[in-house]
Amino acid sequence: MLEVAFLASHLLWMTTNREIETLYEMVTVNAARAMNVQEHELRIGAPANLVVLQAPNVLEALREHAAPAHVISNGKLVDIAKMKMIAETGEMN
Repeated sequence: MLEVAFLASHLLWMTTNREIETLYEMVTVNAARAMNVQEHELRIGAPANLVVLQAPNVLEALREHAAPAHVISNGKLVDIAKMKMIAETGEMN
């Protein structure tokens, strides 16, 4: 979704910091709201489903659109290397 926001910033000429923040919200918070995801917020007790990026801010996250440093699903750290192997081979060993 970062790549979608990155492309939209260029196609729509949304390049100011505030516009970049808006695009980021569109592919995160607003996307979750549109899908009726309940409790989509960072707070104690909320479901822990998130992607952790190494970028220092939203602008750099969109600029780099690098792979996430960590993925947490249902409160558990996802083994990214294992997921990549499954995607490449189709095997779930």
